[in-house]
Amino acid sequence: ADRVRVVNKVASDLEVGVDLPELADLCVFELFDSQLFGESILPILRDAHARLLKPGATLVPRSVRVHAALVGCPSLSAADLPELRGAP
Repeated sequence: ADRVRVVNKVASDLEVGVDLPELADLCVFELFDSQLFGESILPILRDAHARLLKPGATLVPRSVRVHAALVGCPSLSAADLPELRGAP
């Protein structure tokens, strides 16, 4: 308990001196959706680095790999599917 502390809060609500006694040297997160960047992961991690983490802090996971394949389908292109246009 003196080495690992879990704080169940949204990262943007965390405060050093309130929720964390000092800047953290480890950040474990799970914010990925099926599109990798759909849950604003980059702004959240930038904010964490700026406000919550020591320089050189370890992130878990520390990297990701995106696999994609381009597909063309005339019948899907003609369909009115907001999901394919990126609409919620």
